[in-house]
Amino acid sequence: MEQEEIQLYYDIANHATNGIYVIDRDNHNILFLNQKMKKLLQEHGIVMTDGKKCYEALMGYSLPCKNCAAKIHACDGKASEMYSEVLVKFHSISSHEIVWKGRPAAVVYLRDTTDTHSARNNLAIAMEHAKMLYWEYDMAHATASANAAVREWFGMPEKISDYPESYLKKAL
Repeated sequence: MEQEEIQLYYDIANHATNGIYVIDRDNHNILFLNQKMKKLLQEHGIVMTDGKKCYEALMGYSLPCKNCAAKIHACDGKASEMYSEVLVKFHSISSHEIVWKGRPAAVVYLRDTTDTHSARNNLAIAMEHAKMLYWEYDMAHATASANAAVREWFGMPEKISDYPESYLKKAL
């Protein structure tokens, strides 16, 4: 491969919006970090040195991760979610097996999903709250019944007759 072609691949990786890094599959040494990963690590005061293990730099662990993207997933490209206490973020992580200078390696793609994870949690909380507040409507008999939480929070009677007319008159 020509030097110009190699430089092109580095340029593509360095302009990616997601973090990309390459690790040695045998010893977990970080072999390459794109600019996004370097910036992310620098923002958290992590100084990269030769031979730094991915699990030390990214997770703060002294041993390989139990759900190592380069081992468990067999570099199948399937994404899984992980939380890094070092980076204080949730990430979607996937990997593919490659050969790096004659050694078995994994290219790992890291996408920040912290906002998505937070939104999912907020939605779950909202859904739980929604389950607590409900009305039952009987349009055939023009009545509405509130559960205990609605009655307590809004000072509503258990049953409203002549719904919705009586309720709307009360509200106006």
